[in-house]
Amino acid sequence: MRVEARFTPKDGQQYYTSHMIAHIDKEHMLPVGITCYDDKGQLQEQYGYKDLKVNVGLTENDFSKANKAYKF
Repeated sequence: MRVEARFTPKDGQQYYTSHMIAHIDKEHMLPVGITCYDDKGQLQEQYGYKDLKVNVGLTENDFSKANKAYKF
């Protein structure tokens, strides 16, 4: 699935990009790619993910500052 957004500065509000295209994995409803263009249509950045794996068995400890494996 492809979702496009265009951002127009208004009332002094500035945006990082003026045109963004997001690619969404239909099965998992997760973003798998983003492309950003400036107001002249020039590519600013582009990134994507391949072979995305979900539900890989992570635990709360994997996200904890107390996890000794991270050596905080």
